[in-house]
Formats: sequence, structure tokens, C-alpha cells
Amino acid sequence: MQKNTLPWLIALTAWIAGSTYWHVCKIKEVCDEPLIKSVSSANTLTKPSFDIHHSDGLSLTSSGNIKFPQSGEIPNVLEVQPQLEQLKDYLAKNPSLQMLLIGKYASNEKNNTQFANLGIARAEALKSIILGEKGIQQSIITDGVLSDSLYFQAYTLIGGIDVIFKRVAPQSETSSNVESSPNLTLYFPYAKTDFSHSGEIDEKLENTITYLKAHPNQQVTLTGYTDNKGSDELNLKLSARRAQNVQDFFVRKGLSPEQFKIVPQGKANPQGDNDTEEGRKENRRVVLSF
Repeated sequence: MQKNTLPWLIALTAWIAGSTYWHVCKIKEVCDEPLIKSVSSANTLTKPSFDIHHSDGLSLTSSGNIKFPQSGEIPNVLEVQPQLEQLKDYLAKNPSLQMLLIGKYASNEKNNTQFANLGIARAEALKSIILGEKGIQQSIITDGVLSDSLYFQAYTLIGGIDVIFKRVAPQSETSSNVESSPNLTLYFPYAKTDFSHSGEIDEKLENTITYLKAHPNQQVTLTGYTDNKGSDELNLKLSARRAQNVQDFFVRKGLSPEQFKIVPQGKANPQGDNDTEEGRKENRRVVLSF
């Protein structure tokens, strides 16, 4: 009996499989649909062109473009070298013009640089190439943004830089909060290395960042202090770590660590009375001196 029914079971199974395939693949036409869609979506991005314009007569175009290795910050500018030289000359002839370089990066890229994100690192690297050693550093400022609409070709980012121009007042006519009041003091909770924030402090920090980006040759001394709790050795290390954390904060914002000098002072030079809690709060500080 079993020998007579086995061929029928095999036939029935084959019929069910064939019917399912015909219904899904031939009638509804959804076989391999995800694969087809993924291929077509990869072709929706258009390869970007090198195109920089400004209303005062600047027009730079190229069939090539700037290129970055995936997860890398060093640009390949061979295809646009003449245009970058023209851009440098244009900035030199227009001292009241400031250019913002916005570097872009994708969410699946790794940031192996000292900067807050890979976009800033890319913009800073391109800035160095454009200006060289003799360029006016404050004519270019940098920023970085995340974008998942970037064009990659064989693990190479094509483009990845946006440019914005703006007019700035001559330096003699500007009065930065940093220039008029150069010192800034940041305070720390007891035994902590992260400074306290407030609306006023954050505003001063933003002004400081803007100033230092516009004046890349400006040097800043970060002098760290503690209260008198603990040993001299421990307090000296704590004051150094506080100053280092302040430097790291500015580096994450796109500034160069070469602009900063760390001077740990431990519990020396108290500005408050160490016999009171309020006085000790005043002594746990890092002073920025320009």
C-alpha cells in the first residue's frame, strides 16, 4: 500500500511547489524583488561636479572633483588643482570675504582623527591645501555635517565639500568679546574633570571658538587649579587633567591642539577662601589666557 501511495505524495509535493513558484514569481512577479530594488536605488545618486561660484565674479568649474578615501580625511585634489589655486588668489584679493568649508561624512564611516567628526577633519585638510603656509588663515573657517546622500565610487567619496561665502567687517572694526575681555574661567565640581556649564559660559565658549578659528595663530594658556583637599601630588595631576579636558573640548570643536598650552598649578594661587565651601568652588577652575 505504501509503495502505491509514495509516487502520489511525491507528485503532490511537486505540484504544490510548482504552483507556489508560479503564483509568486510569474503572477505577482515578486521573486528577487529586494535585489532588483537595491541595484536600482544605488543608481539614483548623480555624480557631483566641482562647481564654486560667488556673486563678485568667481566661477570655478571642473569635470573632475575633490576625492576622499572612505573613512579618510586627506583629499586628492589633482583633478581640481588649477581651480583651487584660483580660489586662493581670489580670497587673497578679497580680504573682507570669508569662506566656510563644510566637510561631509556618512554614518557608516569611521572617524580616526582628532577632530569632533570626519567632516571637520576633511574641511581642515582641504583648508591647509588651499591656503598653504602663507595664506590668510582667517579667510577660511570650517565645519562638518553628517549626510547619507554622498556619492561613493570604489570606496572613494566624490566631492563631499560645500562652500559658502560671506562678507566680514575689517578686523579693526570688529570687537570680539574675547579681544575686549581676553580671560575666561571655567569652574569644576569637586574631584571632577568636566567643567560646569551655564547659558553664559556656553555663549562665551562659542565666542572663543569663533575667535580662535578666525585667529589660528593665537595661543591660549590653559592653567588648571584645584582646592586644597587632597595631597599636593594628587591635586597637581587633577589640575592637569582639568586643563587637558578643556583642550579636548576645543579640539572636538575643530581647533588645533597646537593653539593650547597646559599649565597645571594644583592648589596654588587660590582666588577663594579654602576654609569655606564657596571659596573652594572658586578655586576649582581652569583659566584661559590669550
